[in-house]
Amino acid sequence: MSDFQFKLGMYMPELGLPFDDALALAKDIGADSVWFTSMGDETPVAEMSDAEADRMAARVGKHGLELHVIAAGSPFKGLHLADLDLDTMQDDPAFRKEFEAIVRSMQIAARLGVKTVNAFTFAWPGEYSAGKPTWPMRWLTRGGIIA
Repeated sequence: MSDFQFKLGMYMPELGLPFDDALALAKDIGADSVWFTSMGDETPVAEMSDAEADRMAARVGKHGLELHVIAAGSPFKGLHLADLDLDTMQDDPAFRKEFEAIVRSMQIAARLGVKTVNAFTFAWPGEYSAGKPTWPMRWLTRGGIIA
């Protein structure tokens, strides 16, 4: 039998608490690490200055926790890849905003020594419309829905 012990990580916004209260509860529950995209009145990760990122990491460390992942929102989750033109997508305002959030995530992660950055793989056509049907099949059948 292995002596390996799993580590518990927690997505803190689910707690609905102020940042430091959520950190304390995460530690009390037994979490080893935490992650979040934004926390109530705190500066969203994508908008943090280096000093704010440093303070955020210090607050996490003060509770005996580690940052599991840096997540600046949900980059690319709501963008439909089929709506972007490959030749000009770098000029699309929505794409630029999401891309810059990922870049900022990488900068903060490198600064803080966090090895993981959160990103998504774009939305499938119909994913956030039409009652959110089974999107892979909707894409495959160009509009068909599995009942």
